[in-house]
Amino acid sequence: MELKRDLIGTEDARRLFDELFDIRDYVSGGRWRAAFSDDPDTLTLEGSSATSKSRPWLPHVRQLRDQLAAVVQHKLNFCLINHYADGREAIKYHSDNERNSDRIIVSVSLGATRTFRVYNKATAEETDVELRSGDVLIMRGMFNSEHMHCVLPDRLCKQPRINLTFRCVHPTRVRPAPVQPFSTPRRPTRVGYDAIPRSCAQAGDIKWKNWGNVGDYIVLDEDQAAVERQKGGQFATADFYFRNLSTTALDALRPAFKRLFPRGTNFLPARCSLTQFTNILADSESAQIQRP
Repeated sequence: MELKRDLIGTEDARRLFDELFDIRDYVSGGRWRAAFSDDPDTLTLEGSSATSKSRPWLPHVRQLRDQLAAVVQHKLNFCLINHYADGREAIKYHSDNERNSDRIIVSVSLGATRTFRVYNKATAEETDVELRSGDVLIMRGMFNSEHMHCVLPDRLCKQPRINLTFRCVHPTRVRPAPVQPFSTPRRPTRVGYDAIPRSCAQAGDIKWKNWGNVGDYIVLDEDQAAVERQKGGQFATADFYFRNLSTTALDALRPAFKRLFPRGTNFLPARCSLTQFTNILADSESAQIQRP
C-alpha cells in the first residue's frame, strides 16, 4: 500500500468533487455509485456478487485517469465512484476481489476526511490511515489477498465524501467467482469443545456473544437456553454455543478469533454456521490442541 498525500491539487479536487456530486447511477451497499470507462458497451467491473456498468468519461475524470496511469505506469481503463453522504455512511471490512481486473487499484479521495483502516489477515494488526481530499492510495499485487480494509463511521463528520477507484478491467478475461471462505466439507476439529446449534442450546452451554468483542461470553442457564431454542435454526448471526469447553480450548479460541476476524463493529462474515465456524477454526494454527 502506497499513500501519496495531496497528489490532486486543492482546486482540481474541488472541481472534480463538484462535477461528480450528482453522478449517481445506482445504489449498492447503501451508497450511491457510478462508473466510467473507455468503452461502456463492453467494459463492466465483475465483482464477486455484482456487476458495475459504466458511462463515458467526463473530461476531467479522463484527465485524472491519464495522470494516475503515468504515476503507476499501468493502464487504467475503468473508474468506480462511491458516494458517502456523511460520516454515518461507511463500508465494512472487505477485500476487493473483482474477477476481471488487474490487481492494481488506485484510490482517490475527494471531500471529507475519513479513516481508512487496514487489517492484516496473518497478524491481525490494524492500521489506520486518514484520507484527505486530494490523497491517492495505491494498492498493488497481493495487497487484497493479504489484507482487508474498511472506511470507519464518523458521527462527527457531517460532510460528503467521494471515492474514485481506478482499475484496468478486461472484457473477456473473467476469473471464476471466489471460493466462499466457509464452503469446505465438515471435518472434525481438535479443539476441546463441541459446537452446538442454537436449536439445541441447554443450561451450562457457553454462548459467545459476538465476534467483535473476543472473550465476551456467558454461560446459559435454563431460561436463557429456552429463549435460544425458541429462535431455532442452525445459524447464528454472530453468536456461537459451546459445550464441554475446556480452559485450554478457551485460551485457544481467543487468539483464533483475533487472528481470523477483525475486531470492532466492522467484521466479516456477518453470518456463519456452526459447522463452517468449526471448519475454519480447525485450520487455525491457534487451534491445534487435542481434546482433553
